[in-house]
Amino acid sequence: MAIDRAGPLAAWALVLVLATVAATAVADPRVEEPLGPPSVPTMASLGDPLAAALHADLGSTAKATPAEPTPASDCKPHPPIEITEDRGSRGFVSTLPAGGETLHRPGSGVVAGNGTAENPYTIEGWCIVPTVRPAEGPPVPRRSGITIEATSAHVVIRDTVIDGRPGGGTAPDDHRQPVGIEIADAANVTIEGNEIVHNRRNVRVLEADGVHVAGNTIADGDQGIHVAASTGATIASNAIRGHDRGIHLADAGRAVVEANTLAANEDALYAVSSPQPRIVGNAIEGNADGIDLRHVASAHIARNRIVDNSFDGVELYRSDDARLQDNVIERNVVGVLAVRSSPVQLAHNNVVSNANAGLSAWMDAHVNATRNWWGHASGPTGDVRDACTGDPIDGEGGQISTLSGGEACLRPWRTSPNPAAGPPSR
Repeated sequence: MAIDRAGPLAAWALVLVLATVAATAVADPRVEEPLGPPSVPTMASLGDPLAAALHADLGSTAKATPAEPTPASDCKPHPPIEITEDRGSRGFVSTLPAGGETLHRPGSGVVAGNGTAENPYTIEGWCIVPTVRPAEGPPVPRRSGITIEATSAHVVIRDTVIDGRPGGGTAPDDHRQPVGIEIADAANVTIEGNEIVHNRRNVRVLEADGVHVAGNTIADGDQGIHVAASTGATIASNAIRGHDRGIHLADAGRAVVEANTLAANEDALYAVSSPQPRIVGNAIEGNADGIDLRHVASAHIARNRIVDNSFDGVELYRSDDARLQDNVIERNVVGVLAVRSSPVQLAHNNVVSNANAGLSAWMDAHVNATRNWWGHASGPTGDVRDACTGDPIDGEGGQISTLSGGEACLRPWRTSPNPAAGPPSR
């Protein structure tokens, strides 16, 4: 809200601005944790004799270079925004001493709203300008583009560009902002329609339940959307490209991941200890790994297109009660890999043209994989027997492999593709 009043009121507004600038100069006490590899083992580290062969000769898994998003031409430059209280020098609003009038705090980025569900605080239309690290002198604290912390107010962040490269991309890569948008200990936040690019973590949600991240372009970072220690996040209709992990869920139960496009990431979707996710209607194409779930119970994976990933389409490690239905799983190296996961249910999926195996069940994994299309009416092939009927699997379709007590029930199978598999038309 602009303040154009004369006299004492204008002077007080100037004090507020100066207080805001002074506040933003204080270093963030939180320490940025390293992005090292997960502590859970990879398949290659499990010592399985087939692991090397299954993933042999795969070539480079380097991320493809994503197309550059085009920032909105009409956004207004704004320094990084930090809101850590509802009211005050780091709040959404400030109260003037003369008459007690409440105004949106200068520097908060808020252009409308009062924080209610019906009229949320709205941060809109900005180009967030990262802090440039000086060549000489004391370092400037590396700040997030937008931080919302410790509030129950309803907030919408929309139509804003957050490019984490200082100097318009001329600064070194290690000078990027640590986080584009950070939501911590705050519910009722919606992040929609933004361009969030070139930050180490483009979006981070920490101890914040029910956050919505929808309709954003998110590109070029170590992590695209990282949700940790939070429940009920919704991640929908985003374009996510060029990350080590496109979506990373950690201790993030009941997340909904729907209708996103994930491409050119190392792990498109990586989740650990995040029970009951709903992963529905996503296009997961051209990544290294598609969906990688570890210690994730009761996952529902339906109507996704999981295609042309250079390792596994879906990997389940110690992830029991997973259900995969109506997915297109094509042209990956391994379509579905289940390790120490039981039971796993696959039904009405089109699992075809995966280079080394359509389905691999390892280490006591039990997979009920009936009623799937394996690429040929005669069914899948492999040097295995159906775990339920005892019949040999000797069709001309996709390869089935089992190892170390893993088993799969395969009959009956579909004799034609499932036309309803994959995301609905958008």
